Amino acid sequence: MDMFGKAGLEIGTAPELKIEKAREHYERAYPYDLLDPVQLRKLLLQVYSKKEWKKPQELLKLRKKKVRIDGKERIDGALSVHTMMQIYCVQKYNQEQELRTGKPSYLTLMDFQSNPSLGSFLHSNIEILKEMLDLAGIDYGKAFAPSITDLDLKDPSVLRRLVLNGNVKRLPKTSMEFRKAKFKDPNSGIEINGHTLMLYFSVQDYVNRHPGVSASVAVFDLKLGKSNSSVMKEVYRAARIKI
Repeated sequence: MDMFGKAGLEIGTAPELKIEKAREHYERAYPYDLLDPVQLRKLLLQVYSKKEWKKPQELLKLRKKKVRIDGKERIDGALSVHTMMQIYCVQKYNQEQELRTGKPSYLTLMDFQSNPSLGSFLHSNIEILKEMLDLAGIDYGKAFAPSITDLDLKDPSVLRRLVLNGNVKRLPKTSMEFRKAKFKDPNSGIEINGHTLMLYFSVQDYVNRHPGVSASVAVFDLKLGKSNSSVMKEVYRAARIKI
């Protein structure tokens, strides 16, 4: 099904009418242009002030922050930074397609999420955020605080170092205990809870098989991350820790 069919348009209508209806559908979903530096700046300054953006930020926490915005693709009346980064990728893709083909492209985030061949164009990472901040003319000063995506969770020494530096007196033996525990990598200062660790650890094989898909996309959008006793045991095994 092409983008017109996905937008609920009849196949038999004139091409010009199809394009016009597709445009209307797209603009209802996205009554904002994240490629417009002025609009983008206003939204990003809802997240942090200019002064706050200059301080190191942790991407995992930043993704969850929301901005107030009109439109249908919202979360409880607001758009998360995570979704905003992905919509930025969608709008950028549409713009590049139009420049390349000379024809307007009105694909939506839903189109990308339902089409595996387009999924690799969706990103929610530091590189995309920096690109957006640069476009908006916002100085982010110091480097972003490191996050779990900066760790090689398939490296036994990294995983072992992380798990053995938890805030617990003894290593968790149940998945419930593991989820609530907090672990810290003393080398990088990265601190995460067990639930997040299991989610990211469990998608490593998938990410390795699909180089175009980031761990964050696999966890947040494809919903492939798992957090259960099987994953906990696999984490311990990979870290060469016996419990």
